[in-house]
Amino acid sequence: MPNPRTADFQFRQSGDALREAENLYTAGYWAACVSNAYQTVLRAAAGLLYGQGVRPQTEREVRIGFAAAFVSSGLAAATHDRAFRTLEKLRHQADYEHEHTTTNEEATLALRLARDFHAEAQRLRKEGLK
Repeated sequence: MPNPRTADFQFRQSGDALREAENLYTAGYWAACVSNAYQTVLRAAAGLLYGQGVRPQTEREVRIGFAAAFVSSGLAAATHDRAFRTLEKLRHQADYEHEHTTTNEEATLALRLARDFHAEAQRLRKEGLK
């Protein structure tokens, strides 16, 4: 059964993470920007899944659930699954690989992918309400 309150919460969190990523990018905090860009996508995908009645318990379940429910079904392009995976990798490097220094180019890519994914998730959400 769909859970609209949890879906709304996830979408609010996604929007907040995107605004934070943009602010962090402007301030030159590349690693923090990447981390928030990832949260943008994770929360948007979770919101879509909760809207469909799916209750993911882990980040992995969100990624796999999004791919199964939206990409495999043709509702979303495969580029959005690739964006999710790319952001997952960039976030891991930024947050967990102590020898990695996140670059401006990586932050620019992460922010672009997050903006595109967020916009697509909003479109999918609106279509789901019809």
